[in-house]
Amino acid sequence: MTDISQFTLTNQTRVVVESNPGVQSAAMVWLLPAGIATDAPDRVGRASMWSELLLRGAGNLDSRAQADAFDRLGAGRSTGVSSRFLSLATTVLGSKLLESLPLVADMVRLPRFEDASIEPTRQLCLQAIEAPGRARGAGGAGGEGPPSRPAVQPPDRRRDGGDRGADRR
Repeated sequence: MTDISQFTLTNQTRVVVESNPGVQSAAMVWLLPAGIATDAPDRVGRASMWSELLLRGAGNLDSRAQADAFDRLGAGRSTGVSSRFLSLATTVLGSKLLESLPLVADMVRLPRFEDASIEPTRQLCLQAIEAPGRARGAGGAGGEGPPSRPAVQPPDRRRDGGDRGADRR
């Protein structure tokens, strides 16, 4: 039988934990209020781009080093975007959970959003729009595509790499 508990951190983040003594793995999903509904009309596709860019480096780790760090822990990671939330998920052996948390936190707090990653990510998102039945990553919605291509724009970034919109949230 599982035990579900909830608590709120000092930064007002709500945490829900479901313990299951029958498994040795740990899974975490972090829901950020940054889904496609938060995309400004002139920034359609921003949430989908951010979802992909989070997997391309964070903190002091570039894309390859970040992937290698998760691999060393045997951790899987993924991102996704819905209308209300951008989600970041990881699955790892329970004994490695505490080691994986700083990597996940850096993806949220210190994403790199490197210039060299912007255009390839934008193109990946556009491919998902143009071929929604084939592409499920980078925000591909499935079903019929839109009648015209929306303008997928790069994230609005400050010189330090942060999101200008984050200051207003």
